[in-house]
Amino acid sequence: MLLLTLLAGLLIASSHSTVYAEEPHGVISIAFDDEYQSQYDYAYPIMQNYGVVGTFYVCTNNIGKSGYMSAEQLQEVHNSGNEIASHSHTHTSFTWLTPDEIEYECIHSKQILENHGFAVTNFAYPNGVTNDNIDSIVSEYYRTGRTAYVSPYLMNLPTSQFRVAGFSAETADYTALTLLKQMVDQVYQTNGWTIIFFHQIKPHTYTELYTTSTEDFDAFLNYTISKGVRTLTVNQALDSLSLATNANFGTVNPASGLYPLGTQLNIRADAPSATDGERYIWLGWTGSGAGSYTGSENPATITLIGPVTQTARWRHEYRLLVSAATGDNLTHVDEYWYEAGSAVNVDAVSPTPESGERFTWSGWTGTGLGSYSGSNMGASVTMNGPIVQVANWAPQYYVTVSSIFGVAEGSGWYNSGKTIHATIDMSIANASSNTRYIFEGWSGDAKGSGMTSDAMIVNRPLTAVASWKEQNLVVFDQTGLPDNFDVNAMVNFTTQDLPFSIWVNKGEDLQFMFPKEFSDGFARSYVLANPQNQSLTSIISPVTLTAQYSLQYSADFLVAILVPLVFVFFLTSILLLRKRRST
Repeated sequence: MLLLTLLAGLLIASSHSTVYAEEPHGVISIAFDDEYQSQYDYAYPIMQNYGVVGTFYVCTNNIGKSGYMSAEQLQEVHNSGNEIASHSHTHTSFTWLTPDEIEYECIHSKQILENHGFAVTNFAYPNGVTNDNIDSIVSEYYRTGRTAYVSPYLMNLPTSQFRVAGFSAETADYTALTLLKQMVDQVYQTNGWTIIFFHQIKPHTYTELYTTSTEDFDAFLNYTISKGVRTLTVNQALDSLSLATNANFGTVNPASGLYPLGTQLNIRADAPSATDGERYIWLGWTGSGAGSYTGSENPATITLIGPVTQTARWRHEYRLLVSAATGDNLTHVDEYWYEAGSAVNVDAVSPTPESGERFTWSGWTGTGLGSYSGSNMGASVTMNGPIVQVANWAPQYYVTVSSIFGVAEGSGWYNSGKTIHATIDMSIANASSNTRYIFEGWSGDAKGSGMTSDAMIVNRPLTAVASWKEQNLVVFDQTGLPDNFDVNAMVNFTTQDLPFSIWVNKGEDLQFMFPKEFSDGFARSYVLANPQNQSLTSIISPVTLTAQYSLQYSADFLVAILVPLVFVFFLTSILLLRKRRST
């Protein structure tokens, strides 16, 4: 029967456990002495209205007498979650009794209450007085012995002390409510425990000894609940176990406080709100005490079968973004997470260059608490917040300036965006006496026809090539004409005196024409014999073009020459014949 009663009391206590899962503001145990009928008629209904329970200290000799509660009424009060405790059998002050009489009062009252089905574990001294000898006897039968009117009234839970104090504000005047509220405030401020006991509860009664008005009692309960102070029976308070919850970051629900023995609770840890680049990594619970939990579940379940400490552990991390910037471009971005406050080494790694490209180190640019800005390639940052580290590299490009003749300048590495020019030191290169090369401008990425190129902006590898064209010497001359002849030729529609020469681009077509005939006025002329075809010639190498003339005579010229000769011949012949005859 005792076991069943204890189990029932535990179930009743556990049914109220959700009330306790709030911020701790102390505990008040509401107690009543002497089981007066007014407690049942007025206090009990008010308590039910607020959902609170208390401890009723019963003098067993008065059960059922006029003005006192009956056993049935006590049973009803008990079944509503209230505690029934002993206040002795006859309410005789123990300081007037012998040890045997004290033992009788303890045993007899406890036995009577247990026969009514009550599990009795706490005791209130008649008239609230005791001493060490009395305590040693009473403690053999009860868990606590409550005094009255003896401070200090504030106690701490959990406690194993036997003697506990009771506070009363039964002043028989209008100051009772003020004193009650002051005690509530002290409990709230110290997170302590006190037992406030009452005798008679009557309507509109303010000046009667050991009596509290129902109005003040109602206001007292209302004030207690509004402050968040818990109301537990004495046994519940003694059975309460401390739960200490804490976290290195964030919050834990429920908060630290007192909870009835056997209470099962869900504990949940919540991380603080995180900004961009910040996070909290759940590491798990560390629990100590019977019924505690150690592990990674969140939420988790604990059962209070002893004092428990639960610590929620988070790792606070900040993000580190490391990127490489080449000019205005980010070549890559790497993301890392490190524990807050940790030191992290960062190293600058050059981007992979393309052909004709390289990067020169410009330094770190860091943003965020603990970041680094400077020229060291290897640096250290402290993760005091989200950090962005940008490794700055200046891209350089190679410019190749080339020429098959002369000295070309401008080759080398240049920073991106640099404006440069390519140059050449000559415009004509003689390969031989009759072959030469003429600078005609720039090709590749360079433009312009001058020895200094147009401006080039270096934004990639560039090539500037000096372009040359081959020229061949073409000589014009003649043979077969007397020296005193003034001879000219038409070359590319221009008349030139022979002999003369011109430079002609290789592969270029040349138009020329020699005079076909010259006359000296003696019926003879010089006729062009070679070349026969004069017009378009493609120049592919140095060449001499010679006009060959031959002398020719006209018929009249021959007649004029031969007739005299014939006449002379005949005349000579006649003279010779005559000479022979005469001899």
